Amino acid sequence: MKRILVAIDGTLLPEKSIACAQVLAGNKPYSLTGVYVPTLQTEHVHHQESSRVTTGQFPYSFSEEVYVDDEVIVGESPNQHKDAFLDRCRELGVNCTVHADDGELSHELAEESMFADLLIVSVDHYKSYLENRLEQRLLNAVLRKAMCPVVVAPAQYENIESLLVAYDGSPSSIFAMKQFALLFPDQLAKLPVHIVQVFSESSNRLTNEKLIKEFAQQHFRKYEIHRQTGDASRQIQAVAAELNNPLLIMGAFGRSLPSRIFHPSVGKEILQTGLFPFFVAHP
Repeated sequence: MKRILVAIDGTLLPEKSIACAQVLAGNKPYSLTGVYVPTLQTEHVHHQESSRVTTGQFPYSFSEEVYVDDEVIVGESPNQHKDAFLDRCRELGVNCTVHADDGELSHELAEESMFADLLIVSVDHYKSYLENRLEQRLLNAVLRKAMCPVVVAPAQYENIESLLVAYDGSPSSIFAMKQFALLFPDQLAKLPVHIVQVFSESSNRLTNEKLIKEFAQQHFRKYEIHRQTGDASRQIQAVAAELNNPLLIMGAFGRSLPSRIFHPSVGKEILQTGLFPFFVAHP
């Protein structure tokens, strides 16, 4: 993993995003790119312009002076989070850059994600969306449109001591697990992995059980399979609550796939708690 994007819009403190990147990258070299849409400062400028007017039954024209009020861009408003991001990276010796893009932040992040290995955003984007604040639908849009895996970081971010894979046998859940394995082989070499499948009925036979066990044996140092029955959101959270500082790995957030675990409402319920960092990836 070489290039990590970070959303800079005031909801996730730069220190938290940089700490998250450091934990995930481990000892591997990486660079951080902060992406933000600047707030522009404008002024109203009054000036006179000549206007030619035609009037009367017989065309008759004359010139008159009119006053025009133009709104002119005079600069960019200060962005404390951008400056703090750059300062913190320099303190830590992390290679960094900042991109000031025009347009909607979710669109700019999705576009830049085509050329990134990972994108880090804040769970506060999601909470803002739930509370109907005007500024946010950002996280929902980013999770749907991102062209690279996304980590959703909680406000109180700590170290990662375990991994929870939300598994339902669908291609998207398997894709997310494989993407994490490719991006973070060092994490898998040292952390315990918990694979959770939730069933809506009494049957608890793991989907593609033989294949998932073979994959786990070849990629994970230590793993455990959890077969749960009941409400998917509650069962996933119950397992996560028993683990030490887990990172949740999920696929296809917000997509209309026939999946019990990844139905949009399940992902929303878990994200809304803001308790766990998420790794989200979809094909």
